[in-house]
Amino acid sequence: MTLRLRRAIEREFDCISSDYSRLSAQRAKREIREVAAWIAPRRDEWALDAACGPARLAQALAPRVERMCGVDLCASMIRLARECQLHSAGSVLFAVGDVERLPYRSRSFHLATCAYAFANFPDPLKVLQELARVTRRDGRIAIVDLVAPEDPAQRGFLCRLETLRGHLPARILSRSEFDALFRRAGLLLESCRFARRRRRFRDWLRLSPAAIRDPRRAHRLRRMLLDSLDGHRGGLAPRRLDGDIVFHHTTGWFMLRAAP
Repeated sequence: MTLRLRRAIEREFDCISSDYSRLSAQRAKREIREVAAWIAPRRDEWALDAACGPARLAQALAPRVERMCGVDLCASMIRLARECQLHSAGSVLFAVGDVERLPYRSRSFHLATCAYAFANFPDPLKVLQELARVTRRDGRIAIVDLVAPEDPAQRGFLCRLETLRGHLPARILSRSEFDALFRRAGLLLESCRFARRRRRFRDWLRLSPAAIRDPRRAHRLRRMLLDSLDGHRGGLAPRRLDGDIVFHHTTGWFMLRAAP
């Protein structure tokens, strides 16, 4: 990752870090509990949460493992994570770092996780390879992320929508694209599950780095969702509710292991 791109990503998430922390805490408690139970961490494991953001998942896993680490490129996210840790049951060792060059030795962890970050990675294959590098050969890698429809038109609409939210390109992967990425990284898909995640437009907009400061972008995002009410563009199934727009993302939970 170039220094210019790194700084652009840092600016992108600095401006939403406080809202991201608060809103993610409000909506994600149940999902985080379910993800932590699905991962089934063990007391003797060392675990890493890459691109951890405000570290909700890392803090949920921390009481269940021997050592928990969290790394994120954005220093303001790490500051918020450390503040939130004062009120959590577990202890997490945080670091500011690039997920394409993780600041850990090879084979350091039994478990690595990464949630809702792949759409913003310039090189997702390099990130997966780094996660594989720092994970033991008998370890696991858990990926939780948005999944785009297989239909090219729907996938294109969803990626345009996500790109308009920020200043950087966003590419949400389909199930088949994730599968191909896992194979290229030399990882085996051990198990997976899919769910629908409900979103409200107002909250989603407040986590949109470009649109929160640009009324024209906000209006365009709203118009794109409204124009898709009578169709299946993006596979979001939007509808009006209490003066707002409610829509649904598909999320995928992927449990991976190193290929023999």
